[in-house]
Amino acid sequence: MGTEFKRLIRQPFLWIFLAGCIGINMWLLANHVSQRGLVLESVKAQEELGSLNEENKGAYIERLEQFGTDEEGMLTPSQMILAALSMARDLTAQDIADAYIGNMQLTGDGADRAMACFERFEPVLKENRAEGRANAFFVPEVQGFFLFLGQQLPLFCTLEGILANVFIAFKGMTDPFATGISLLIFSLKTGRRLCLWKRGTAVMAGWIWGTLVWGISMGLTLWVFPLGSLWQTPVGSMMLLSGMCPLLSQVPLSLTGYMVLQFAISLAVMGLFSLFAGWAALHTKNTLTAGAGLGLVCMAVYTFVKLFPGSSIWWFAVRYNPITLAWSAGQWLVCGATSLNTVGYVAVTLILWGAAAGVLIRVQTRNFGREDL
Repeated sequence: MGTEFKRLIRQPFLWIFLAGCIGINMWLLANHVSQRGLVLESVKAQEELGSLNEENKGAYIERLEQFGTDEEGMLTPSQMILAALSMARDLTAQDIADAYIGNMQLTGDGADRAMACFERFEPVLKENRAEGRANAFFVPEVQGFFLFLGQQLPLFCTLEGILANVFIAFKGMTDPFATGISLLIFSLKTGRRLCLWKRGTAVMAGWIWGTLVWGISMGLTLWVFPLGSLWQTPVGSMMLLSGMCPLLSQVPLSLTGYMVLQFAISLAVMGLFSLFAGWAALHTKNTLTAGAGLGLVCMAVYTFVKLFPGSSIWWFAVRYNPITLAWSAGQWLVCGATSLNTVGYVAVTLILWGAAAGVLIRVQTRNFGREDL
């Protein structure tokens, strides 16, 4: 297992791909580096002024208004601060549901189901107000700082990790066939049982690669944007926004906990794709065929879900698949104007498709042990 792990992790392409992915993520960072001054001043202001309220709103505005822009259509820090106070006082779950329904273009039964789902978050909103989480201060979302940190970067790291995991799984499972030594390795049943070890090794190597792309990308981002005490900002703050609406979570989370869970679920999704890729590779015994087949399936599922009519209650059911789950990276476990990713949705999707992968691999292992190569 150790030899197989070293063989996989030493593939030059993996490190070239890692460098390319870090370059892409740093390009995203470069697009937001102009907000460094706003972030640093926001950290200082929060440490000195505390939670946002009617008494200190003027002080916050005075300190942050200098970072506003005259660009048409862009909100200023003062507008965001006043909007946060207004939402902390008056926002209802129905308001967020209306935004979600509009963004997802839901009608009929689909809209009714979404409204019913969001109604369950009304107690969460009330609890956030009572506990002061709704008034917690964060960097004003005038140029999409939280959108970048909390959603775009996790999404890119997850998709990059999936691609790397798929490559590693393909490499591990098809190399014996590509190099012509499959008859030697798999001449006995003991050799064929090694495929289970090869799958596990591929998942471990993929997780290490995923951890690296996450760690380097987030490390460089936090070097540019040291958030200090703002890491304790709770999800439910009216300043942690997606689609100009706050995010809501069924369980109390700080920004730190939110990002840690995004990373953990990201690794789980990478592992799920690694298992399916390994199954496809051993089934076809050819990297190109397996890659084309897996790519076509992902494109077909993504297109089917995208075009599925929003007037049907089944619009929600078809989203319980690994492709949609992967595209939801950065919005797992939270609900808002652009997401309805409850704890149940994430857990059920991972467990359901993890079980499906397990069944496929078990059947494949049994059949492969009997196959005449």
